[in-house]
Amino acid sequence: MLKLADLENAIAEETAIVSLMWANNETGVLFPVEQIAAVCKSRGVLFHCDAVQAVGKVPVDLHKLPVSYLSVAGHKIHAPKGIGALFVRRKTPFAPLIYGGHQERGLRGGTENVPLIAGLGKAAELARKYQPSYGKKVLPLRDALENGILEIIPNTERNGHKLQRLANTTNITFHGGRISISVGVSMKDMRK
Repeated sequence: MLKLADLENAIAEETAIVSLMWANNETGVLFPVEQIAAVCKSRGVLFHCDAVQAVGKVPVDLHKLPVSYLSVAGHKIHAPKGIGALFVRRKTPFAPLIYGGHQERGLRGGTENVPLIAGLGKAAELARKYQPSYGKKVLPLRDALENGILEIIPNTERNGHKLQRLANTTNITFHGGRISISVGVSMKDMRK
């Protein structure tokens, strides 16, 4: 688990940006992004939040979350592969990776892939619709699987925080065999 004091100590005068994930992709552990953003803001440092695993699984309100940047991968919410989004807060420094063209106010060169963008938009709409009930449906399934494994198979151990994690992710170590497994349940599975 991330210790905020360690983060504060790691931020030096020359630190320009902190980039941390909202949810760990293997353990599902949730990081305290609101507190991380507050620490960064108090130190005058930009904060990029990798929300790839969190979007669609936890509430995301960019009016309340003072991140500088936030990235999303479309395929994690069942949009077509190859599309994503980067939120950049107004008046936050940003330079394009690819220069050219005047579309996108000079922030991105190249032609937009409208079908993929539309797919991401629809997937985001559905993720927002299903997110409030997501944890309620998936959490009991994860816990039943996890508790069953931990009770039946000796020398097993849950990796990560028991409560502060995504409802769809479990990560268990099987001691002796040195095997770790990670299981995820998607929003698509829930709709069946």
